[in-house]
Amino acid sequence: MNMPLPGQTTLDFDSEPRKVVINDEQRVWGYIRSHAFGRDNAVKRLEIAEKFGLDVREVSEIVKRLIEKRGKLIGSDSAGYWIPKDMDESKRATQNIRKRFISLAVRLKKLHNWSDEEFSDQLLLALKEKEGHRE
Repeated sequence: MNMPLPGQTTLDFDSEPRKVVINDEQRVWGYIRSHAFGRDNAVKRLEIAEKFGLDVREVSEIVKRLIEKRGKLIGSDSAGYWIPKDMDESKRATQNIRKRFISLAVRLKKLHNWSDEEFSDQLLLALKEKEGHRE
């Protein structure tokens, strides 16, 4: 058997090819990236779920991880998920998130009967806890 020179790569044609594992996150991100550039091309959760044999809740969780842990820029609204193609679409995505956030914040504040100060304290505490749990 010939020995390779230092720094030279050897090829082993007798070994089994290494399997590349593609997880659900990679599949969903690849699909959104290749099919949903711009809001006009948004893809629905159900479409993604059916494409990859997932439950729609799993798709939501995967997209959440892609955004929060992987830093992917994905917009969403009633049209589905999409990658903003310009600043206007990016603004639209953040406006949708802001509207949902405010609606949920009002509900939470009322449910707990918190004062503005208590609500602010709870919100800051929750944000700090969430930031501390990032991977």
